[in-house]
Amino acid sequence: MKKKALVLMAAVLLASSLSAQQNNRTTVTSNDVPIFSGAAIEISVTNQYALGGWSGYAVANLGAELGCEYTLPHFMPLNMDLGFSAHVDYGHTFPKSGTTLKTHESLRATVGAWLRIPFKIATQNFAFQPEVSYGIAANYTVGQNGSTANGWYLDQVVGISPSLRYIPPTDSLKNFEFVLSPWWTFSPEQFNNAVNFLGVKLGVVWHINDFLNK
Repeated sequence: MKKKALVLMAAVLLASSLSAQQNNRTTVTSNDVPIFSGAAIEISVTNQYALGGWSGYAVANLGAELGCEYTLPHFMPLNMDLGFSAHVDYGHTFPKSGTTLKTHESLRATVGAWLRIPFKIATQNFAFQPEVSYGIAANYTVGQNGSTANGWYLDQVVGISPSLRYIPPTDSLKNFEFVLSPWWTFSPEQFNNAVNFLGVKLGVVWHINDFLNK
């Protein structure tokens, strides 16, 4: 009889433990702010406008970006997080008519670091995630009107993107974020004219790992 009672008690405790674990994975109260840990993939469309001396040659740079990021295990206060990222983006520059620039294509590869600050407005989940990145740009230029700036060249590129992210409060989209960010990039050229662009990125991030709730 004692053995049966012990077995029954163990079964009840095991069932209770499994039920609690399941509830911890799926229940989100109104005070919870989703935080993430692990890897994610980002796809964005980009559009930047020329600034400074480069504005005399180009109108805009339209392109797309593919990125991945890794959120460190959560250890900071106030739900803040740190992470790293890698990006590859391609852009086509639309030149101004009558200038020495005929074609300008760029392929940029960068790595970055960011701080994530999640917050909630009413029942909606957001995050502010400023990022600084650095890398290499491979540019292809074709000149006109007497310009000899033709061919491929490599250069450095620095980027700043203080992104605003929105996390839909639904189970079907709980691992996705929609991203809107101003995007400034600066790349000193070999032709004494800095490639300086300011614009926006609009994209979606898929967190491969399930989000955590605190």
